[in-house]
Amino acid sequence: MRGTAWGAWQAVVTYNDHGMTSRTTRTSTAAETRFERILGGENIGSRALALLSQVTAGEGRCPADQPPGPVGSSHFGMPGVSP
Repeated sequence: MRGTAWGAWQAVVTYNDHGMTSRTTRTSTAAETRFERILGGENIGSRALALLSQVTAGEGRCPADQPPGPVGSSHFGMPGVSP
């Protein structure tokens, strides 16, 4: 996974889900804030996936026919998985 777009996306999602600090607000606990951030429609994981999709879109490779590749591959480093 290291050196692949899939690995980069996984790192962003892991940070968002497990590393980022969640704060208590007047209306919600830290756990509720974290839950809302993770499951909210537009979060850092979805923005990262959109960015990686744009970066890898122009390569014209067929994901199912290619082995896992480096960052910039059109299949996020996973055969059969396209953005």
